[in-house]
Amino acid sequence: MSGPPVRVGVIGTGALGFHHARLLRRMPGISFSGIYDKNPARAADVAAQLETTAHPGLEALLACVDAVTVAVPTPAHAEVGIAVLERGVALLMEKPVWNRELLDELSQAMRDASICGLGQAASNPLTTVIKYFPEEFVPKEAAE
Repeated sequence: MSGPPVRVGVIGTGALGFHHARLLRRMPGISFSGIYDKNPARAADVAAQLETTAHPGLEALLACVDAVTVAVPTPAHAEVGIAVLERGVALLMEKPVWNRELLDELSQAMRDASICGLGQAASNPLTTVIKYFPEEFVPKEAAE
């Protein structure tokens, strides 16, 4: 990889977020910028375990990264994902699509931020649902 390392952070420090942070901080080409969790005690604990920075707020983390992984509980996906995209920060979101409204909100935020895509792991059971019921997950513009 050429050029400066990509500055990456993790939002959400539950089980998945912990492992995202643990692995990202060791990856070549990555400058790991730290974590944010709405639970400051959990963030401090994870930061101590991983020898990284626990940022005091979402904005503090977003101010020092090029990209983040979002590993927050599903009901918070839209709110957190949109906040990230509004800052023009690239994101990888753990299982982002859980209903049509969320897909539409995140898709619009991506277009507004000129972010080119949003994906999910193929092992996600929702991938099977989308495969068999794709009409439920087609963005409104594509359906018109």
